[in-house]
Amino acid sequence: MSQPSAPEKLYFPKTDPTDLDLDPEKLSGLVELAQRFVDEDRIVGAEMLIIKDRRTVLHETVGWSDREARKPLACNSVYRIRSMTKPFTGTAALMLIDEGRLRLDSRPAEFFPAWDNQRCRSITVEQLLTHKSGFEQEGWPVPTASLSRLRELVDACGEQGPQHAPGEQFTYSDVNSFALGALVEHITGQPIEVQIQKRILDRLGLVDTHTMFEPEAPWAHRMNPTYQRDEGTGAWIKYWSPDQEQELRYFRASGGLYSTVGDYARWLVCWMDGTRLPGPSDDRLLSQPIVDDALSEHGADENGEYGYHWGVQSAEPTTFGHSGSDGTVALAVPSLDLVVLYFTQSRGEDTITEWLRASWRALKPD
Repeated sequence: MSQPSAPEKLYFPKTDPTDLDLDPEKLSGLVELAQRFVDEDRIVGAEMLIIKDRRTVLHETVGWSDREARKPLACNSVYRIRSMTKPFTGTAALMLIDEGRLRLDSRPAEFFPAWDNQRCRSITVEQLLTHKSGFEQEGWPVPTASLSRLRELVDACGEQGPQHAPGEQFTYSDVNSFALGALVEHITGQPIEVQIQKRILDRLGLVDTHTMFEPEAPWAHRMNPTYQRDEGTGAWIKYWSPDQEQELRYFRASGGLYSTVGDYARWLVCWMDGTRLPGPSDDRLLSQPIVDDALSEHGADENGEYGYHWGVQSAEPTTFGHSGSDGTVALAVPSLDLVVLYFTQSRGEDTITEWLRASWRALKPD
């Protein structure tokens, strides 16, 4: 059952699932499934949020926030969402394209001397957005923690060059997000995290989403430790705890945000509404044509399809969303006005796919 936590902001008021023709027993089965994952030691804990027709039909937690301290996982906890940061970085770049300050066919080599070489010169912004630049995941030449600025990392990647010819294939890589973040910084004269804060988080009122962490932060008590398996014993290891500083001294753009299921649900709903901002006006982050392009399929691999820094599914019903490597995922199904989130801090486990499939069976129309 849910544990007490920070007061819940009812952006999406709770409702009886039967009012929306949903089966409460099937929804309860999703909680039971997550609890079974805990009982079988497949995850440490999980928080689940399902919103249908802008109303909350499920918001529950199971398991632990801190396994060793026996601290239950509480609703409205703050998570390291890792690669779920990518849609924010992509949006910051798309906003510059919408404003005519950057183009899809712009080339990083126009801005970064380290990319002005035979290997990188042809790479375009669109290839960065769609993971077709040729860089492999974790194919960068220096440890990220050894550097002090994002631009240093981007320059090192440019000097090395991609592992594959640009434009030939979809290859998911954090390098694409590094470069997009550095481009936003170069054009605006402000760090990418400042642009995300000012132009996205503040305008949407996402007060539970943060671009940096320190143990003294007033919301630090809501943070969860993160866990991964010991390769030798298979036991869970707490590899980061909120009493530690964050791992990097800079915002890496491919990851780095801290957020809640509630805030990320609002982010998905914003995109379902064409990036329309809250309030009576029709102000938007992006124009509708760019939104449509961003949520269209531009590449795919065995893990699925990809748009402009969003994961997408073009088959009906179309979906979009993203996952994070510390065990978080969020999906939106616009045609059903449905948002589904499943956040753990259990790295490397395979429960996400199993839980999402179960959620679809519980929620799909007859």
